[in-house]
Amino acid sequence: MKKDNIDSELDKLFNAIENMIDTQDDIWHEEQHENRREASRLKEEIYNPAKQEARDAFEAAVREIVKKMFKNRVSHNL
Repeated sequence: MKKDNIDSELDKLFNAIENMIDTQDDIWHEEQHENRREASRLKEEIYNPAKQEARDAFEAAVREIVKKMFKNRVSHNL
């Protein structure tokens, strides 16, 4: 069965959120060991891009849901 765009975008969203959570744990661990440079590097190189990915995937998923709603609405009115 072919995955629709909504499922695909939601998968991207959840993967990005998981990456953010894992990276936040790593950042916390580095901060506990007073390794601020590594914590900053993790935030800039991994956490922030994952956060942007999550935002983009969320926006795309909402866009696909709205498209599907309008498509269903139009097909029911015919």
